[in-house]
Amino acid sequence: KGADKYVAFDEALGHLIKRLRRAKDKKMVHHGQQRQESFGELSATGFSEIDVTPADVELIRSVATGSIPTMAAEDALGNGTADESPVVIRRKVFEPLSMSAEDAVDHMELVGHDFFLYIDLNSSLPSVVYRRKGWDYGVISLGE
Repeated sequence: KGADKYVAFDEALGHLIKRLRRAKDKKMVHHGQQRQESFGELSATGFSEIDVTPADVELIRSVATGSIPTMAAEDALGNGTADESPVVIRRKVFEPLSMSAEDAVDHMELVGHDFFLYIDLNSSLPSVVYRRKGWDYGVISLGE
């Protein structure tokens, strides 16, 4: 029996190594060049290879300071155009759900997102459960 556990361990280790190789292989680029170009390389060429024009610095400052009105303000005035701002903010509104952190993790896995906003059942405060590297999860809560 002493040799059996070592044989079982060797088989399990071989299976684990095989799975790790497959996971690493999925991340590799298997066509064309053997690696993808980094953001630094693309920005050094002025994004000419992917047909992207960087935004003007003054336009970015205007958006950051709020001197360019948001889409909602322009719609309220009825005279705005969508071409003025390069920033698009997508908003979603959901009904608040009171649940435990464990239930929030289950909901997060069901919807397939990396985070889930909920109302903590114990503290009645808004909280976010999020996926960390590996199979770990974290919770961010607001203070009182």
